[in-house]
Amino acid sequence: MLYSLSLEDQDSTAGYGEHAVMIEHRTVDASYQITVDELLSAHSMATKVMNKRRPWLLRQKRGDRLVAGLMVVLMFLCLAFSLVFGIGTSGQHVLLGVFLVLTLIGFCLPWIFKGVMRRRFKNTPALGKTVHFSIDAEGVELRIEGLSESANKWPGYLRVARTAKGYLFFQNEQVYNWLPSRAFSSDRDADAAATLASMHAAEYLDLS
Repeated sequence: MLYSLSLEDQDSTAGYGEHAVMIEHRTVDASYQITVDELLSAHSMATKVMNKRRPWLLRQKRGDRLVAGLMVVLMFLCLAFSLVFGIGTSGQHVLLGVFLVLTLIGFCLPWIFKGVMRRRFKNTPALGKTVHFSIDAEGVELRIEGLSESANKWPGYLRVARTAKGYLFFQNEQVYNWLPSRAFSSDRDADAAATLASMHAAEYLDLS
């Protein structure tokens, strides 16, 4: 889901250097238009972040491949069973056809899932709207033009992750705000947002 829609006695810039002290007093602004492709990118990046925290077998793409692999193994076991116990040629052909179809479906699951998500995102109320972010030492202000406004303090975020395509601000394990790298006016602003998040977020992950 994309939109829902302490160190109090210490200097929060300690150990970050003079550059961080300057950033501490900055406000970083960014904005972008919500599109279906942007929502798919956000979902893909969020899945990667969450996969880092899951057991190996429960990670989404590996799980899909494992299912497909098991189906192939099962197909050959069934064919071997049919040969040993004398199932007729027509029965073998039926078994082979069924398991070939199931195996194909297994391998195509990621693309099927992406198509389902694309259709789902086309009904998002925020589609086509412009999102404005303001990030500073206090937290993140988020405004979706003509739709909603919110202001979240850093302690309100479970974690912040920087990915190859942008930032994810997780309010909980399922709800996050997406800020793509292209939304910043410069790489310097993107790095400043990363510095603020690393200084103030309860958990900061750099997966870029």
